[in-house]
Amino acid sequence: MTAVQEDLVPEETPPKVDYRRGFSWNLLFNVLTKLTTVAIAIYVARELGPEILALYGVLTTLMYFADTFRDAGLLQIFLREPEMDDRLERGYARLSLIVGASLATVLVILSLPVARLYERDELLGGMLLGALATLLNGVSTIPYAKLMKRGEFRRASLAEALGSILSSVWALGLVLAGAGFWGLATQSVVRSLIFLAVTYRWAPVKYTGGETGLFQRIRGTSGTLTALSILWVTYFMGDQAIISKLSGLAAGGFYNVAKQIVQTADVLAKPISQVSTVAFANRVTDPVAIARTLHKALLTFLVAIAPVYVGVAVFAEPLVITLLTEKYRGTAQVLPILCLYNAAVYPGSFCSSALLMADRIKVALYGWIATYVLVGLALVMAGGKAELIPMAWLFTGGLVLVNTSTLSFAMAHYRPDRATRGNMVRSLAALAVTAVSAVTIAQVPLPDLALLGIAVAVVPLVHLVATGIFFLGNPFGLFSVSGVRRLWATL
Repeated sequence: MTAVQEDLVPEETPPKVDYRRGFSWNLLFNVLTKLTTVAIAIYVARELGPEILALYGVLTTLMYFADTFRDAGLLQIFLREPEMDDRLERGYARLSLIVGASLATVLVILSLPVARLYERDELLGGMLLGALATLLNGVSTIPYAKLMKRGEFRRASLAEALGSILSSVWALGLVLAGAGFWGLATQSVVRSLIFLAVTYRWAPVKYTGGETGLFQRIRGTSGTLTALSILWVTYFMGDQAIISKLSGLAAGGFYNVAKQIVQTADVLAKPISQVSTVAFANRVTDPVAIARTLHKALLTFLVAIAPVYVGVAVFAEPLVITLLTEKYRGTAQVLPILCLYNAAVYPGSFCSSALLMADRIKVALYGWIATYVLVGLALVMAGGKAELIPMAWLFTGGLVLVNTSTLSFAMAHYRPDRATRGNMVRSLAALAVTAVSAVTIAQVPLPDLALLGIAVAVVPLVHLVATGIFFLGNPFGLFSVSGVRRLWATL
């Protein structure tokens, strides 16, 4: 794992930034967060049922959309600033506060129309709580960006972990007390409050004074990033709202739970994404280092993350029925599709970040526009009602399309050398062997719990053996620390 951390980042970085240690802290806190929040989410889902989760999905969709406008690419632009003085920092902080307050106001205005659209009064209060969370997120934007820019990954990831874990515990407590939807709706405010308190404690900023005309200076890059983020978040979260409306709240709940399950695979992907983003920013003038970082991230995804999606897809039904009971069978049906959906997210993210450094980010923007046109036409043809499975395939196909085009352009711009191309073939071969073994085991006529136990015990071993053979020429090569280090050094 150490070698991954080394190669994901540039060789020449400021002495005060320890990327290896930062990656490790980020991974540790991400694992702890997932273990806690996923367990709580499963219990809450069992208690509340799919319709309440669908309502919460509509609320989070609108909040994510507002947060996209609120961010406006400020985090990435802040990271790219070569020099940061007090005046410039205050300008960014003031701008983030203004944007956050503006978007919070928009959510307040939309609260009544949204509640009427879905004919659920809970959404009115939920939207007001979402507005407060959006304002708090605006205040915390620059404190968090300061921690990332200084390479303080431990503190940044700890702030995220504390906010997620403590707010999940809060929601669980309210659900146990019978609060239902309100346990989930207030969770976002609690998370934002904790995150702001922790980040501001370690990286305080002032929101008055500062550089004037900052918006005019960054609006070109900010506009492109904001447009790209809006298209992404609208798609990533809007599918939930559209399915809840066209296919019914129960279908929307199944879809929402499936997304939550499949996103647990970002335990490793998220730290890689965060560290590589900062690495790209620090090496904006070195395309060779950016290419090396991009290729390492993609190979790590194929070797360590994609197999998780394969396992979840193949064993979707026993996994869902065991964890969530029979009433979530609809989630089991849609989960394999969303494994492909989520598997397309991170390669596209890595490539978009790399293209941003080369001022080619508009490539991804054009891809999203084309995807919206195609998916929009399909939705119009579907009319006012559609089944869950076709809708899931529609949104998954659109996401695969845009990220495949972004990946293709990034590979053309940052061309992999012969060794890297060979590693990609080896990674895909090992992944294919893992998939075949999973499908074979899934055919064994056993109870769900027993089948899951066998899968957890056998499939990872098969992947380790296959990867060891293809990369190290030794089926037991990855069963030692030295073998793992050799693999990461090879990627």
